Formats: sequence, structure tokens, C-alpha cells
Amino acid sequence: MPVEVISVDNLSRESIKEALDSDFPNVFVDDDGDVGVRDLCTCYLLPNVEQRRLRLLTLWHFRDEVGELEKYLCANRINVDYAIVRAAVVGPHLAMTYDVSLEGDGISRRSLTLLIKRFCSAALASAMEYGQGLLA
Repeated sequence: MPVEVISVDNLSRESIKEALDSDFPNVFVDDDGDVGVRDLCTCYLLPNVEQRRLRLLTLWHFRDEVGELEKYLCANRINVDYAIVRAAVVGPHLAMTYDVSLEGDGISRRSLTLLIKRFCSAALASAMEYGQGLLA
């Protein structure tokens, strides 16, 4: 039976994977032990017990010829127009994140599934809109 609620009390990579296995056919654990989902994009779910939250993360690779200013302008435009994603330049990558607070009762499996789908949709749309010609 899948985990029905992710909360501070059960926050772990194992509980995240167990909660998502029934809703996503492409849940995986990478070589670092991080849980990921392949949906419209690859989304990693990174637990942070100390800060009582779960971070959704997706990474896009900038083309080698893209300059630093272009990278930062891309991230800034995404941050202005897309509330559900926070974009940042991390070396050769455009990282997009969204933090889920687990204070109180946590987040239900169903709500997390819908949030991941919405996050992946917004991440892909913003990458297509502002990363065109910049992302590999």
C-alpha cells in the first residue's frame, strides 16, 4: 500500500518513492540515491528534513556557446513570469525549483502528484519560451 501523506514525520527518499510509485510509471532512484520522476521533464524530489520541506528540481543544460549574461537573463525572465518555478543559473545548467512546505499535516500523495505534474508543465513551458536557442 503506498504512502498516502508525506510529512515531516516520514520524510525520506524511500517514503517519497513509495508514494509516487503508484501514480507515475517512470519513478527512479539515481546513482546518488535521489528520487526522480520522468514526466514532461525529469523532476527530482529532494527531501530536506532540517528545513521541513521537499524540493522539486529539474535541470536544463545551456548550449556551450551561450554567454553568462544570456543565461542570467533567461533565468530572470522565467522568475518574473512563472510563479511556480524558481530559476537559477548553476554552472552550465538552468536549475528550476519549487519548495513544498511540510509543516502541519504535510502533503497528500494525490496533491504531490498533481503538484509534480504542474511543476513539470511550467518548467517545460518556461524553458520553451525563454530558453529557445539557449538550451541543449
